[in-house]
Amino acid sequence: AGRRGQCGRQGGAGQAGAQARADQHATVLAAYGTADPTAEAPLADGYGRGDPVDVALVEGTDLVQDLVLSPPARLVVRVRDEGGDPLPAVVHVRFPAGVSDPRPADGRLGERRPYGGARKTAWLRTGELVVPVPAGTYDVEAHRGFRHDAARVDGVELTAGEDTDVELTLPAAVETPGWLAFDPHLHGPANDGRVSMEERVVGSAAHDLDVQVSTDHDQAIDYGPLVDAMGLDDRLLPLAGVEVSTVLRGHFCIFPIDVDPEAPNGGAPTWWLLEEPSTPALFDDMRSRVGEDGV
Repeated sequence: AGRRGQCGRQGGAGQAGAQARADQHATVLAAYGTADPTAEAPLADGYGRGDPVDVALVEGTDLVQDLVLSPPARLVVRVRDEGGDPLPAVVHVRFPAGVSDPRPADGRLGERRPYGGARKTAWLRTGELVVPVPAGTYDVEAHRGFRHDAARVDGVELTAGEDTDVELTLPAAVETPGWLAFDPHLHGPANDGRVSMEERVVGSAAHDLDVQVSTDHDQAIDYGPLVDAMGLDDRLLPLAGVEVSTVLRGHFCIFPIDVDPEAPNGGAPTWWLLEEPSTPALFDDMRSRVGEDGV
């Protein structure tokens, strides 16, 4: 996400991970209670690209050429509900309507744009984030799933080296009493996911999910401690599941499952060790892992 966007995870303490050492994982979780989560600026993000400089190289001589990058502008974006309380949300920094990217991404320099063509996309954990962006004029848009209306501020001037504050309010669009927003098939860094565990959690909260289920291939992962540490336990319920990924009989997502950190793969079903390699035996084994009320 560093090159495509920015996520409101904690900087400076590494990343959480199912394969991380216990002490490293504890350090990551503890970091959320100590530092300012709004000021993370990964690497040289937001500097954009410098202007090309013509040089003449003469045989037998040294040439010293300074190349200057303008500092990034800092978009201080805040997203609130109608009562003024902060909301996790997704924020897109887009080129103005009718304006194409004035400097399209250059693959030779490792540049990429977020999906959808925005100049920058950010996922806000706490409803506030400082987003470094190359200077320019942009439209700033926020959304949060289907239960809130989107909000937009057009023509925001971002100046190199300066902070610009933008606040957006997302009014409720629909009431859903008795219903939960739920994604029962999510991957993380253990296999198919191309995001960190922190990014998966923030993305779920920013898209207004109530329940997320981790379903990595043949690996059970508990996101509960991370959700608690990130301060999102009042918004998001993480359930541990598994995508049982047999070769001949297809893939099956099951949840909830108890995670055993001392067992291989967190205690995920070992379908390749079944004494009777049949479809009924596979389903019996999966049912035994989640119980009669499981899915």
